[in-house]
Amino acid sequence: ILEQRILHLRSILPPEISIHFAVKSNPFGPLLSFIAPLVDGFDIASGGELERLISADQTNQHVSFAGPGKSESEISLALDHGVVLVAESTHQLETINMLAGLKKMSAPVMVRINDHQQVSGTGLSMSGADSFFGIDKDEFSSIADLWLVRFPHLSFTGFHLFHGSQNLKLEALQSSLMQTADLISNIN
Repeated sequence: ILEQRILHLRSILPPEISIHFAVKSNPFGPLLSFIAPLVDGFDIASGGELERLISADQTNQHVSFAGPGKSESEISLALDHGVVLVAESTHQLETINMLAGLKKMSAPVMVRINDHQQVSGTGLSMSGADSFFGIDKDEFSSIADLWLVRFPHLSFTGFHLFHGSQNLKLEALQSSLMQTADLISNIN
């Protein structure tokens, strides 16, 4: 059933859209091994989830690690396994940069942007003012101007945005995508 659903999703999405499995939804090792050839990667939110992927020998795919509470040891382990880290704050960017410098490497990093807007009808939201989930969209512009000077050990790979979960309403999904496109086009 799971394989059929993933294949169905692939058949209706444009080919340039990647499908990632959220390990937190089910970290059972044999399931991760079964899903691995069907998806383009895995999303994790903790060091424990990364350890599950390592145990299942599934870190050879794209793995992204989001979450505001990453410890230095979790970041270090992620760097050792080529995981793309999602920086949720300037402090996380500084920590990842420092650890990557100690390892004499360039760390792939996505920056989570908090655009202070919530899309109606999306269920759980982790954006809005004073959120731990993301760098203020205006603050990012000042960071970007000095990226190479401030973060010489980080390789910027893209943005990470999250407007909500449990979103099963087409209008809310469309609104979220339009809001994201508008935000990205207006970041300097």
